[in-house]
Amino acid sequence: MNRIPAVFPGNTIKRAGNGLEPMKLEITATDNIHLISIQGELGKPEAAQLEKRIVELLKNNFFHIVLDMEEVYFVDSHAIKTILRLNREALGAGGGIKLLRPRSVVKKF
Repeated sequence: MNRIPAVFPGNTIKRAGNGLEPMKLEITATDNIHLISIQGELGKPEAAQLEKRIVELLKNNFFHIVLDMEEVYFVDSHAIKTILRLNREALGAGGGIKLLRPRSVVKKF
């Protein structure tokens, strides 16, 4: 298993005054599957950072992506739309994006 650095520049989003932890991404690669572990909330600004990382993977012909959602405690509609759109792109290339261990709040989106 190849471990890519846990925190990329720009992966940490801080929201002023809300006391919430910033989003953190960790990408782990096994064969042709990339696991993206997400910690924190997944709102519009965080979805943009996640999109940037997934687009990099797709451009490099990595079309099998798993999002580990165990440590995600909030997902907004913009993030859902982003994940669905990127999933369509991955599906078109013979891959896909799967959700792993979503919390009950995330399962309901």
